[in-house]
Amino acid sequence: MPQSMGGSRSRGFRSVLPAAVLLFAGLAATPAAAAPGGSGSKHSSRHSNEDAYILSLGSSTTISNASIDESVRLRGKRAANFLWFRRAGKSYLVEDPATLDEARALFAPLRALEPEQEDLRRREAALDEKEQELDRQEEDIDRQMDLASGEDEDGAPIAPASDAQQKELRRRLSEVRSRQREIQAASRELERVERDLDAREDAIEREAESKLWTLMDAAVKKGVAKPD
Repeated sequence: MPQSMGGSRSRGFRSVLPAAVLLFAGLAATPAAAAPGGSGSKHSSRHSNEDAYILSLGSSTTISNASIDESVRLRGKRAANFLWFRRAGKSYLVEDPATLDEARALFAPLRALEPEQEDLRRREAALDEKEQELDRQEEDIDRQMDLASGEDEDGAPIAPASDAQQKELRRRLSEVRSRQREIQAASRELERVERDLDAREDAIEREAESKLWTLMDAAVKKGVAKPD
């Protein structure tokens, strides 16, 4: 898959480049896959003869098999919208608006997933917050039950709680653990939703990138891709 900077999710780009570089660029990214005609290595940005591209559209940049240094260099020399690519060892630059509009349209289905991704993040954050609160309640009840048994926190004997008080603590603990199980079940469901969303995203990215390479080859034939 291409590395998508400025997108909605961050998926392991730090395994390719050091975190300091990411901070410098101010960008988030996704893991790269080899472009058609490349070697198939996910870390192929080291090889300058491999097919690669950088698609920059406003604040969003998508990279495959190119280095972030190359992206920073290109973005520093021209307007935000361009398509740079390397094909069969030759580098090209496209700034033709019509071609860039076609490229943007190829990735529109990915942007259509963003509301679902944002909703998933909100649901995950809400569950995490509930889980943390239940964990705090469990720890508090456990501490009260220890005291109710007739020992303080240092193990010194104290007056034990009444049977009714201990029964109430056990009831509260049972209720908290029941709610924790509900949270765990909801978390497993969100994990299933996330796997499905990731699979759909990957399929869309593969199709978009395949069509993008076809578009780039056509740009070379039409002469709108200029040697860089």
